[in-house]
Amino acid sequence: MNNFLDKKIPTLIGLSIIILGTVLTTFLVKRDTIFQLRAGPDQEPKNVKITNISDDSFTLTYITEDEAIGTLSYGESQNLLDNVVLDDRDQLSQSVNKYKIHSITTRDLNPDISYYFSITSGDKKYLDNENPYRLQTGKIINKNPSFQIPLNGKVVMPDGTPVTEGVVYVGINGAQELSTLINSDGTYTIPLNSLRTASFDDYFTINSTAIINIEIYSENLFSSVSVSPSEINPVPLITLSNNYDFSNFSTDPSPSPKRSTESGGFPTFGTISTNTGNPKILTPKKDEDLAEAKPTFEGTAQPNEVVEITIHSDESIITQVKADDSGKWFYTPPKDLSEGEHTITIVTKNKNGALETITHNFTVFATSEIGSVSSPPVSVITPQISPSQVNSLAANPLVIIAAVVGLVSAASGIVLFLISRGKSSM
Repeated sequence: MNNFLDKKIPTLIGLSIIILGTVLTTFLVKRDTIFQLRAGPDQEPKNVKITNISDDSFTLTYITEDEAIGTLSYGESQNLLDNVVLDDRDQLSQSVNKYKIHSITTRDLNPDISYYFSITSGDKKYLDNENPYRLQTGKIINKNPSFQIPLNGKVVMPDGTPVTEGVVYVGINGAQELSTLINSDGTYTIPLNSLRTASFDDYFTINSTAIINIEIYSENLFSSVSVSPSEINPVPLITLSNNYDFSNFSTDPSPSPKRSTESGGFPTFGTISTNTGNPKILTPKKDEDLAEAKPTFEGTAQPNEVVEITIHSDESIITQVKADDSGKWFYTPPKDLSEGEHTITIVTKNKNGALETITHNFTVFATSEIGSVSSPPVSVITPQISPSQVNSLAANPLVIIAAVVGLVSAASGIVLFLISRGKSSM
């Protein structure tokens, strides 16, 4: 009996160590993976907009869910973004602070030049679909602007207290978009005497029948306001989360119902809110498989705007099309595309006048290959971890220690198990 136990106990201990090592490794790594996925504030820029474009400056605005330090790096070459600009509130003191509402104005630029830039929010750098953002400054206007009074007003929270951090956007049909930060007492002022046209090549004069649209963001709250030129100095008091129409063409200036969560929430990174002419690639969708060798590409852009199209493949197509009056564009390549992976990239102006770049990957297959019948694949669900998460896990000492402990435990168990099996066979 004792001989039997002498043979079996080491075997059982070895198996137990193997199981324990495996369980320990899995538990610690998974635990730390969860920690890595949840750790850190949400510093991702959202509702990214380019406003106040002139011949020598522009303003970048965006929102982060948590407070974060934000800077802009720019240059005339997309490969050399060596100029760094701080938030407007930090430029005088040259000391950086954390904010949720970000406004960064770049000055002393050259006229009618393309500039490239990236956003650094917190400890990460953000690009426009893996490429630097791009915009073009306006031309020098050789005439004096017309006199136009500034737009100003005050914004309060639903409880009546002044908004201490927020951003105001002003848009007029045919004109560029302007923006400003809200002061700590809830007031704001936007000069209109240098307002330009949407093409930035001339000054824009506001006529008496114009409708001025105002959007205000603060603390995850949103208000939309419409005013006539006679109601801009000052704009009537705005209570956030309500929408108003103070134009002369409205008979009811009372606040309208709150905007729904879907339309009032911050858009995802890289998008511009509430504009049907946003640049998009509708066909093909991202990573779509196409059975047609000569597909028709389609998407949206600003009405009558030029869209530059580049198809990266063996054929290497570069061309331009023009969006129609409704903002739709179409393109069919002159010859068949080769089978395999391809990339389509479009570059066109968004509503703010900034050049926006969008890229989709797609694959062209032979029709017979797409339509062939094969046995259904076995569905295997695996956890999806991004490359950045993999790098973060690899650099975390706790993960490395856990893996080493688990592997050593498992190896020790295997050795003990083999020795015990060797003894039992003797």
